[in-house]
Amino acid sequence: MVDQLGIDKVHLLGNSMGGHSAVAFTLSWPERAAKLVLMGGGTGGMSLFTPMPTEGIKLLNALYREPTIENLKKMMSIFVFDTRDLTEALFEARLNNMLSRRDHPGQLRQEPGSQPEAVS
Repeated sequence: MVDQLGIDKVHLLGNSMGGHSAVAFTLSWPERAAKLVLMGGGTGGMSLFTPMPTEGIKLLNALYREPTIENLKKMMSIFVFDTRDLTEALFEARLNNMLSRRDHPGQLRQEPGSQPEAVS
């Protein structure tokens, strides 16, 4: 895509899995990455020094298992440093977005190795 757009160097900002993608891009084409900013990218593997799963992942999994405003608020309280700007309208919009794609959170409820549910 970068080639198609005629861009020589890019500034990459990646959050969570996007952080992994930004690092992968940078490792593959270091000459194309001018700046790299990562947020919550983790390492993608188990930690030797941090109990796993982390509190944030536990809350994220709880939200996927039971998508409610209360569980969303609990998760955001640990994912966001300053929660003053998190409004009820924002929580409702985020929850509605999650619920509009039930196939996404449903994947976490599956048994390991099972096939994903069909999307209607």
